[in-house]
Amino acid sequence: MPLIGFQCPNKVVTKPSFTYCITTCSKKCMSLPLLLALMRDKDVEEGVYSITELPNPRQQVYLKRHSDYWINPFFSTFALFGTAVHSIIESQKDKIKDLNLDKAFIIEDRKRVDFNGVTVSGRADLYDVESKTVYDYKTIKAYAMRKMLDGEFEDNSYALQLNGYRYFFYPEAEHLIIEAFVKDWSYAIMDSSGMKPLERVEVPMLSDMLVAREYQKLIDGHLKVERTGEVPPCTRAEVWFNENPRSPQCGAPIRCRDYCEVNAVCKQYESFQLETDDGARKRIYPKK
Repeated sequence: MPLIGFQCPNKVVTKPSFTYCITTCSKKCMSLPLLLALMRDKDVEEGVYSITELPNPRQQVYLKRHSDYWINPFFSTFALFGTAVHSIIESQKDKIKDLNLDKAFIIEDRKRVDFNGVTVSGRADLYDVESKTVYDYKTIKAYAMRKMLDGEFEDNSYALQLNGYRYFFYPEAEHLIIEAFVKDWSYAIMDSSGMKPLERVEVPMLSDMLVAREYQKLIDGHLKVERTGEVPPCTRAEVWFNENPRSPQCGAPIRCRDYCEVNAVCKQYESFQLETDDGARKRIYPKK
């Protein structure tokens, strides 16, 4: 069950395929090159889980693997920024080869390993062989960047992700580095906090035992859903439910609303949208 099309912003067709949007639609919502850039191959393999996929909510992963779904092309433009950054950096492979440094840097090399009967896949953005450093490029907001600069990784999947690259693919690595483009950076932010438009932060190294335990827990959770078909609802923490009464977004499941590609086929989010009572809307998402 794949990603098969765009949600039509102009309401021309209810559930158009990618082919319809590109070849047939006479009322395109954006130019053809942009539509093509937003199309992504989301085919999945049974028994194969990626390092970036595993920390996601079990319901979200299950729906992506078992439902036909459509994405909003306008909401997907933000993901395009990150894709563009990665593509530009990956395109430097030839220059690195011309400098005879292709053996010193491993760029975007997808790897697979068996982990207790499950295939774990992943692709670190860059591995510096000499300094034994795993690099990952991010495009994030200033608020998230500030937390990382302050050493706050507890509620952040980035630390587990980079330690996963090290544990599964580069066990000799001694450093884990995030180089992040701050997408809402401004001179005002720099003046108030000193934050640069590109920040570099070292991710704490976690013990092999902890990394293995955390990934085994994630895998077991996804496999249980696949085996039983019993899909647990997303929790408030998983959907980043805003409970701050001073926030204009209070009462909103931010992840569902703004970042989940399968929200249109999610019964839980549908229930949230249909409910009018604030208390009942909140109870749709369990605490744990």
